Amino acid sequence: MNGSFLNDDNLKLIWDLINEETALSEKSQIINQNIIQIFRDNLTKFYNEHRESDLFTMNKKYIMFMINCIKKEEQISYKKNSNDLITFKEIQNNKRVKFDDELTRHLNDFKSAIPNEPLVIPDFKIKLEDEPIKEMEKELMEIKAKRNYEIDEINSRVPKPIIQKPSIQTSFVQPPFVQPPFVQKPAIEDSSNNKKYIKILDESPTNNVLNVINLGMDEESSYDDANIFNKLKRTSAPDVSMSNIAFELKRMNERIDNLYKIIEIKNEIKQ
Repeated sequence: MNGSFLNDDNLKLIWDLINEETALSEKSQIINQNIIQIFRDNLTKFYNEHRESDLFTMNKKYIMFMINCIKKEEQISYKKNSNDLITFKEIQNNKRVKFDDELTRHLNDFKSAIPNEPLVIPDFKIKLEDEPIKEMEKELMEIKAKRNYEIDEINSRVPKPIIQKPSIQTSFVQPPFVQPPFVQKPAIEDSSNNKKYIKILDESPTNNVLNVINLGMDEESSYDDANIFNKLKRTSAPDVSMSNIAFELKRMNERIDNLYKIIEIKNEIKQ
C-alpha cells in the first residue's frame, strides 16, 4: 500500500492540494521553478524515511513539508529583492521597468485584437473652386442635342429653292443707240459785221423724231427686260415655314439663356 505513494495519480493529487493551499500559480516564475525542483528531488528520500507509515499519513506529511519549503522560498526571494533595491532611484527604476513591461504587454494584446488599418485623414480645406454642376451640364447637353435634332428635322421638311441658270439666248443685249437726225445748215457770212451764225432747224420736227425714237427704245427695253426676269425668276419657299423656323430658334435660344442664368445664380449663392 505504501508503494503507491510514488504513483503518478498520487503525486498529481499531492501537487493539486499544494497548489490550492499556497496559491502557487500566482507566485513568480522563479519560485514555481524552485518548488517543482524541490518536489521532485525529495520524493525518494521522503519515501525511504516514512516507508512504515500508511499512504494517507505520508501524503499529509509531504504536503506539510512542501508548504514549509514554499514559505522559505518566499522569504529568500523577499530578502534578495530587498537587499538589491536599496536606494529610492533603484526602487523607482524597478517600478518603471515593470510598468513598461505591463504597458508593452497590454499594447500587444490590443494590437492583436484590433486589425491594423491605415486611418483616413479627413480633408478640412476649403475648396475655392466649386465643382461644376454635373446634372445641369447633362441637361444642357440634352437640350442642345434636342435642338439640333429639331433643326435638322425642320431643314429636311423645308423645300429647297430651285435656281434656274440663264441660257445664252436670254442674255441681255443692249439695244443699239440711234442718233437723232439733227440737220445743220451751212453758216451764212455777213459782210457788214464779219460774224458767223449757225441756224438750227425748227424744233417741231426734231421733237417729233425724238419722241418716236424714245418710244421705240422703251418698247424694246421693256420687252427684253420682261423676257429676262421671267426666265430668271426664283421659286421661293413659303414665308410661313421660314417664320416658324425663326420662331423655334428664338425660343430655343431663350431657353438656353435662362438655363445659363440659373447656373450663374447657383454659383453665386455657393460663393
